[in-house]
Amino acid sequence: MTILITADGEFITEKGDSPEVGKRYWAELDENYTGSQRRTFEALIDCFYKSGCYNYDTVSKDDLRARIKKEYGEGFEFTYTKENGELGHCKESENVPAECVESGRWLYSLKSTTRYTKKQMTRLIDGLIVLMTTCNVQTAKFYEILKGMEAE
Repeated sequence: MTILITADGEFITEKGDSPEVGKRYWAELDENYTGSQRRTFEALIDCFYKSGCYNYDTVSKDDLRARIKKEYGEGFEFTYTKENGELGHCKESENVPAECVESGRWLYSLKSTTRYTKKQMTRLIDGLIVLMTTCNVQTAKFYEILKGMEAE
């Protein structure tokens, strides 16, 4: 469901069913959907892994997640540690600061979904759903996740 707070204690239901009196709800600020999208992605990965319907030679759910992110996600990026201890990220190795390369303070890894935009997460989830459908995943959990996505 999606609600819009209009005044203190007042709201309008924009999508889905209205909240029921006496039930507790967990609310999330809806600015870019990425938090709920990441939870949806993780639920789909869990469902896909448990179904066993994938064509990958994987040994763990983490391995399956990495393969999906590599194939349908934003791929790899360079991560390096800045002088102040913060992490920097870039797509091209030429953009890693020379002092980080010289001191070994960089690595090449899959881009974290916590850094995906709404559009990037949407593309990743859409690709995963198509793959799961193609691989003939027909579990109750898969249909439950899809139904929940329709409600949002």
